[in-house]
This record gives sequence, structure tokens and C-alpha cells, in this order.
Amino acid sequence: MDNGDKNVELRMQNAELEEYSKILKIVSYLLEYPNAEWWNNFSDYREAIEEIETQQTKTILIELFDYIKNLGAEDYETQYVRSFDFSQNTNLYLTMHDRTDFGKQAQEMHEYKKLFLENGFDLNN
Repeated sequence: MDNGDKNVELRMQNAELEEYSKILKIVSYLLEYPNAEWWNNFSDYREAIEEIETQQTKTILIELFDYIKNLGAEDYETQYVRSFDFSQNTNLYLTMHDRTDFGKQAQEMHEYKKLFLENGFDLNN
């Protein structure tokens, strides 16, 4: 493979990484609690979907954003809480699987915190 081919391959890899990064930022936003700031940013994230080139992903995200918009703030917040706060199967809590032993949960959270810090993620920021 000559340098020209390597450069083309690197540009393609970079484009894929940028695409994945855009998608992950949007999905990460969707997993945040839908407070007032979240709703203020809603149209910006909806517009960002237009930059996604993968058609299937773009279509799914557009449909999801349209669904959320049509549902409205109060109903979406209720659905979010029901799905991610009170459901044992779909909650976003790292240690939710062991709700009965709070000492064990605290130890697990401490282990997660150490793991994050060891890998360069400052949890205080």
C-alpha cells in the first residue's frame, strides 16, 4: 500500500470516528434527565442529526426526536422516570442489580470511582 492509499484509508477512518462521535453525543444526550436545560438544547441536538450520514441511524434518531417532541415535556419526563428510575431492567444505575445490600452497593460505587480515576476521568468536573 503506498502513501496515497494510506492517506485515503486514514481519512475514511477519521470520518467514521467523527460519525460515531456525533452519534454517541446525541445518544448520550438522550440518556440525560429531561430537565429545562435539556429541553432548551433539544432543537440543537435534533439539528445535529442532519449531519449524520448513516441513513438508518439518522432515520431512527429523527423518529425518536419527533416522538419525544410530540409526547411533550411532562409526558416524556414521566416516561423517562418510569423507564430509567423505577424499572429494574432498564435503570441507569450501575449498582441497581443489588438493591438490598447498600453496603455492597457503596463498595461497588467506590470501585467504579477508582476505575474511572485510574483511567483519567475526573469525577469532580
